[in-house]
Amino acid sequence: MLRIGWVRGIANGAIFAFLMVSCGEGGGSVGSDVTGGPPSVGGGGGAGGIGVGQLDTTFGQAGGTITPIASSGDIDEANTVVIQKTDGKIVLAGRSDNGSGTGNTDFAVVRYNPSGSLDTAFGGDGKVTTFTQDTTPADGFGDTNAIAHAVVVQPDGKIVAAGLSDSDFALIRYNANGTLDTTFSGDGIVVTSVGGGDVIRAMALQPSDGKILVAGESSGDFVVARYNTNGTLDTSFGGTGIVVTAMAGSSSIYALALQPDGKIVVAGVSDGRFALARYSTAGVLDIAFDADGVADGGPGQANAIALQADGKIVAGGFVNGSSNRDFALLRFDATGAPDLSFGLFGKVVTSVGSDDAEINGLVVHPSGAMTAAGFANNGTDLDFALVGYTATGAFDVTFGETGRVITPISDFDDEAKAVALQTDGKVVVAGSADADFVVVRYDAPGL
Repeated sequence: MLRIGWVRGIANGAIFAFLMVSCGEGGGSVGSDVTGGPPSVGGGGGAGGIGVGQLDTTFGQAGGTITPIASSGDIDEANTVVIQKTDGKIVLAGRSDNGSGTGNTDFAVVRYNPSGSLDTAFGGDGKVTTFTQDTTPADGFGDTNAIAHAVVVQPDGKIVAAGLSDSDFALIRYNANGTLDTTFSGDGIVVTSVGGGDVIRAMALQPSDGKILVAGESSGDFVVARYNTNGTLDTSFGGTGIVVTAMAGSSSIYALALQPDGKIVVAGVSDGRFALARYSTAGVLDIAFDADGVADGGPGQANAIALQADGKIVAGGFVNGSSNRDFALLRFDATGAPDLSFGLFGKVVTSVGSDDAEINGLVVHPSGAMTAAGFANNGTDLDFALVGYTATGAFDVTFGETGRVITPISDFDDEAKAVALQTDGKVVVAGSADADFVVVRYDAPGL
């Protein structure tokens, strides 16, 4: 297993980092559900691999950029990342301490240049926080706790962040320069009360019309909603713009993907089990998907989803092992049935680190290989953790040293929350390190 990290410090008020690389044995082993050898699927690393895993030291400082946001408090967390298609700029969204002394947070959005430096064309310094005491109290925002869990960039460069305000759905749209877009609900902010305990955890734009799809939970049920481009609910979706699906036990959606035919695939957890559902473009459960629109993947939780070019669906998250959580990937065919050509009965389980580990983000490369990102517990705190897989779910041995890369960034908890793939194949991972935003980039094949 390859361990790549930074020694972090402060000099003249600026953050600096020295690259630290060490190679060692151990760090977990392939779980009993991993079977088969590497297939021949092409790609840059040979044996069907992608050949990535080294930090791209041309990015930021020694491969990454650490960004503190709050002037007081210690809560800055990035939960999601998107790469702007037009210019390759990188947008992170999450939350930042609002300084109220209550521990409440505001939406926080940060934009970086492709080099990893802060983009000062956004908000003046690359960072924008939205205080939740907005000018229209009817929206429901007060001095509340607000967190962004999802972000998208529209073709016109406007940025939509979505998450929660206290216990309601919340969306904010920004102009490309970071100012609030007042054409979106009058003040740039939309709050929707669904039923209590409402959280948006995933979002996508419909490419045909720019409508905004969000997914998450309300009162322990799956929720999918669709908004028009002006921020109003789209009543052609489920009759009200909101579709609630009662599941078995406490349930939540953590990931969403749009198929080329417009159908909506979501993944999450229901009563402690992997759960996927597929909806039509009108918001109706698709009975062509596992007979009732909902597929059960067994014990565990899905935090991420990716669609393959052949229509297969890959969900990433975790399963509970005998003593700790492990990385888990499940693959389903287009009908919602487990793909038996993947791992063991459609599932791959990977032990990473010495304690709990979870997948939070997942990308599929053009070769069919996959990179999963999340965290691994080293016995003391959390580190960024990435694992490379071939198209059949076997370890990509060209990734790092043994298919795994661990990146300790600080002496405290470092958690990768999301991953995105650049057009050149480089892998961008976003999350938090010692309660600051952090973005890291790993090399692409052949670089």
